[in-house]
Amino acid sequence: MTAYDKFQHALLEAMKEYILPSMTGKEKAAFGRVMKNYLLDLDGPKVLDSKHTGREIHLRKLFYGFTEIAGSLDTLDDIELFVGRFPFSGTRVTKERYLQFHVECHLAELYLLRERLDIYLTLLEKQYKKDSRLTKIRKVCDVLRDVIAKSLDGVLRTRHTHIHQTRFRDEDINRLQSIGLLARSGNDKLTNAMRMYFQMEHSRIRKKWKIQIATNNKAVRALLDTFFETIYPLVFDETTHALAYPSRLHF
Repeated sequence: MTAYDKFQHALLEAMKEYILPSMTGKEKAAFGRVMKNYLLDLDGPKVLDSKHTGREIHLRKLFYGFTEIAGSLDTLDDIELFVGRFPFSGTRVTKERYLQFHVECHLAELYLLRERLDIYLTLLEKQYKKDSRLTKIRKVCDVLRDVIAKSLDGVLRTRHTHIHQTRFRDEDINRLQSIGLLARSGNDKLTNAMRMYFQMEHSRIRKKWKIQIATNNKAVRALLDTFFETIYPLVFDETTHALAYPSRLHF
C-alpha cells in the first residue's frame, strides 16, 4: 500500500466511525429525503440541518481537502489516457486542437494540485494552532512546501511564462496546426502531401507529449507519497491509526 493509499484508507475509516454508528432510523430517513431532493432537484431541503461537533468539523475539513487533491490526481490520470486517443473523427475538433487542449489542461491541473497541496498544509497549521505540536507541524509543512516547489515549479514555469500573456503554445503543436490548415485546404498535390506529413508529425508530437505527461504523472505520484507519508504521523496515531485530534478537541 502506498503512503497516499494508506492516508486515504485511514481517513475513510475515520469517516465511517461518524457516519455508520450515529445514523438512527429517524436520521437515516432525513438523510434519504435530503439525498432524493438533491439528486432529483426536488423542492425541500438539500442539506442536512444538524449541528456538528468540533471533531466532526475537523474531520470534514481534512476529508474535503483530501478529496480535492485526489480529484486533481484523477484528472491528471484521465488526461494521460485522453491524450493518446482521438475519438472525434468527423467533427470540427481537429487532432492538433485536441492535443493542444489536453496539454493545456495537464499544465493547469498541475498548477491546481500545487495550490491544493499548499492549502492542505495551511489547513493543518490552522487546525493545530493551539496544539503543543504546532512548532513541529510548521517545520514539517515548511519542508514539504520546499519539496512541492522543487517537484512542480520546473514544469509550471512553462505555464506561468505564457498564461498571463497568451495561450500556452508548444512549438511542435503550433507548427502542427499550420500543417493541418494546409492539409485541409483542398485536393491538390501539396494538400495531399501535407496530409501524409501531418499524420507522421501528429503521431510523433502526440507520442512526445504522452511520454511527458506520463513522466509528470509518475513524479506527481511520488510527490504525493512523500507528502502523505510525512503528514501521516501528524494527522493519525501511528499505532492505532486513529485520528490524532488537536489538543483543543480532546475530551
